[in-house]
Formats: sequence, structure tokens, C-alpha cells
Amino acid sequence: MMKRKVVYIGAAVLSLALAGCGSSSEKSLLDINPDKYVTLGDYKGVEAVLESIDVSESDIEEAVNNALKSVAEKKEVTGRPVKEGDIVNIDYEGKKDGVAFEGGTAQGFDLTIGSNSFIDGFEDGLIGANTGDTLDLNLTFPEGYRNNPELSGQPVVFTVSVNSIQEEIIPELTDETAAKIDSTVSTVEEYKENVKERLYTNNQQNAQNNILNSVFNTAYENAEVKEVPDWLLQQKVDMLKQTAQQYASNYNIELSEFLENYMGQTEEEFDEECQTYGKEAAQQSLIMCAIAKAEGLTLSSEERKEALSYYTKLFGYPSEEELAKDPTFDEYVLKERVVKFLLKNASVKDADGNAVDAAEYLNINYEDSWKGTSASQDTEE
Repeated sequence: MMKRKVVYIGAAVLSLALAGCGSSSEKSLLDINPDKYVTLGDYKGVEAVLESIDVSESDIEEAVNNALKSVAEKKEVTGRPVKEGDIVNIDYEGKKDGVAFEGGTAQGFDLTIGSNSFIDGFEDGLIGANTGDTLDLNLTFPEGYRNNPELSGQPVVFTVSVNSIQEEIIPELTDETAAKIDSTVSTVEEYKENVKERLYTNNQQNAQNNILNSVFNTAYENAEVKEVPDWLLQQKVDMLKQTAQQYASNYNIELSEFLENYMGQTEEEFDEECQTYGKEAAQQSLIMCAIAKAEGLTLSSEERKEALSYYTKLFGYPSEEELAKDPTFDEYVLKERVVKFLLKNASVKDADGNAVDAAEYLNINYEDSWKGTSASQDTEE
């Protein structure tokens, strides 16, 4: 039986993932007085450490090696047993007390030895086996096994037949291989330069997100939220649940099945997590709104219209009117304005304690991302 990969989606909702998310509440956070709910602490001049975005030779080498693995060819192995890294095609049946258990049987399954896809001991138990061998693996399921609690900590026997063994042949990095991986290049040097630029861009984007999160989190920790309106908490909980439901729909499965297989949770456990993260998201929103009010970071009717035009196209809404109905829209737009204000007024230093201009280093534009976009888009159209 395979381990299930846990997909954590709670944090995504905390960042107000607007596209496709509505709410059962039509109230807007901007219709309330945040001073009733929040006492702000220090939020200007907060300290933040900027991570390096430099790309090392080892970073490039690792990225190149991963790319080479993606174009590796599989070769049938004969004359030797299974070893680490091999791909084995197997039939297996798992039994507890001599009775096959649900989900423990498969035929023609390709398993990469060392991938840790199965419970401990399964893959190691196949090392040394030859094509055509059938062996019994006496194993024990881990305690707290969520996918089938009845098997938690229980001894089982897997009968496994090795149908074939393959190994991956990873090619050398040549001009031809480089062009196969990246059609925009014709030499190894060009390919490595592309890799370096891509890694630098990724590092820069990650550093942008991290520094913006850092200054906002400091403001969040320094503030005191006295109360969270029930409707706002429900709004955040609904967003989290709708996101999970959308994931389940994308996989064409029921929500309960998605939660069990991909998040390792029951519906009851997920509901509890929704309340926890929903409350945290609501508190963040209240603090954001309080800072916006304190600093006059309001949204004029013309600015709102411009932002609606921009985000309608960005998120693929059918119309601006449809997006305007989302009660979280104004909050989403203002959050960008608030976090950029916090960064602009922060004390940012590098790892050595030297003052750094974060906007210049990370290519951050303090203007709203949607500023001036409507006119240019209308001209293009």
C-alpha cells in the first residue's frame, strides 16, 4: 500500500486567493470600522532580513541534473538483481492474518526503488531480487496510518512478484541534449545561461513574497485583535472550504475522498482546521484594514474601476460586474497596497546587517500592479 502525498492548501486561502472564490456573506470588510476590532502596534519601521537571490554554480548543476533526469531513457535490465534507483514492475498482494486487505493489491505496478512511495521496508525488501522472483515481505504499518486506521501498527505480509527491472540512462549534457531540453538554445553554454536566469528570477520572486510576508507578519504580531465578527470568520471558512471543494472537483472525486487521500484528514478534522485558519485569516484582514484606514490607503471609485478591469481579465471573470459582486475584492486590492506600504517604511537589511533597498534589489514597484493598465489594454484592443 502506497503512502499518500499530503497537499496542504490552508495557507493558499490565507493569501486571499481571489480567482473563483466567492463567499456566503455579502458583507465587505471595508464597510466596518476596524478600530472597533483592532489595536495596532508598531507597523512602520519594522525590521526585516532580505535573503540572498544569488545563483551559485551548485544551484545550476542541480537544476541541470534534474533536467537531464527528465529526458532519461529506460533500459531493460538482465543478468543482475534489483538495486537502488531501479524501476521494477511488480504484482503484489498484502494480507493481514492471511486475509487480503483493501488497497493492498495491484498488478503491473512500476515502482522506483528509493522513492519511499510505499511503507518502510517494502522497497528495501526488493533490493537483491531478480526478474521472475516471488518473495514475501513481513512488514508493519506505521502507527497513526491515516489511509487505513485499522492497519496502524499492524503486522502484514506482502507477496511480491518481480516482473521486470529497468534502469534510467541519464544522458550527458551536450549541445544536442541541451537543445532537446530547451528548444530556445543550441549550445550547452546558452542552456546554462538560461538556467541561471530562470533560477535568478525564481529566487527574486520567492524573496519578494518572503519579504512582503515578513513585514506584514510583524505588523500582525504587534497588533491586538479584540474581536472577530462572526460573518467575517464564516467568510474565511467558506473560502477555505470552497478551495478544497474545487481541488476535489478538479480530481473528479468527492470532497471526503480528496481530504482522505490528499490531505490525510477526515471531514471533521478538516472542519476544525478551517476554523483555526479561518480565524487567523480574519484577524489578518482586520489588521490590514486598520492599517489602510490609519494611513489613508483608500480606494477611490476611479481606482476601483481600473482595478476591476485589470483583475477581471487576469482572473478570467466573465464580466467586471461579476467580479464586483465578490465582497473580498476591495480587500484583495488594498492588501497589495498595504504590504507595499509596510515594506517601503521597513528597515530592511541583508544577512550581514547591511541596509538594503529592497525595492531596487528585488525589482519591486511600489505602485499598484493594476495602475495604468486599463488605458494600455484598451489601446491594444
